[in-house]
Amino acid sequence: MYHKAHYDVSVPVINGVFQRQGREAVVAELKRLGTKRVFLARGYYTADAAKFSQMLELLRDNCAYLKAEGFEVGTWGWSFIMADGMERFHPITSLDGKVTDPSACCPMDPDFREFVGNYAAELAKTGVDILLFDDDYRLAYWGGTLACGCELHMQRICRILGEEIDCETLRVKVLSGGKNKYRDAYMQANRDALSDFASHIRKAVDAVNPSVRIGVCSCMNWDIDGISPAEISKI
Repeated sequence: MYHKAHYDVSVPVINGVFQRQGREAVVAELKRLGTKRVFLARGYYTADAAKFSQMLELLRDNCAYLKAEGFEVGTWGWSFIMADGMERFHPITSLDGKVTDPSACCPMDPDFREFVGNYAAELAKTGVDILLFDDDYRLAYWGGTLACGCELHMQRICRILGEEIDCETLRVKVLSGGKNKYRDAYMQANRDALSDFASHIRKAVDAVNPSVRIGVCSCMNWDIDGISPAEISKI
């Protein structure tokens, strides 16, 4: 006897244009699709206080409107990418020493972790049921290469190894031969960065609304980041 699978339909809607699109018309279409859950897409982080406040107010209003229409509501956005203010944080860096994306910040950076924790706490106050982080929640596959080789990551890797090693040498050892301590240290550092980041967000959200669920989208990192999206989602 076959088990009949049950699927819930979730649909993303851009928070910033939902009202301009005509909320009544959008909701009618969502209901026609049998949608259970709506994710209001927030985009990149912003360090601009006025822009952040405006986004939160719109999110709060859109969330209340959708809940009144019977939907579960989440907000969905990038994990590590800033629209502005990224110069304050360590950028995600490849193992050949190049910045992978100047707007992408390393989750091992304690200042960035604190910034996102505060950001997530404010999002959790808007009435949403879920905070969903996009599939840039990864390090081992960024821009077609391995990351992160930023200063903070290299310091952590050297501590794990108990020896000094530069980024270029590490890259060769990670990509060469069989199982070795250098690859293990690289994966452990990434695991630490991603899990500590998730733990910090969870604690920040719990302080304002522990009922809010937190999830991460999965990408190409099930076996090369030292931790899987499934493990991260349970933190």
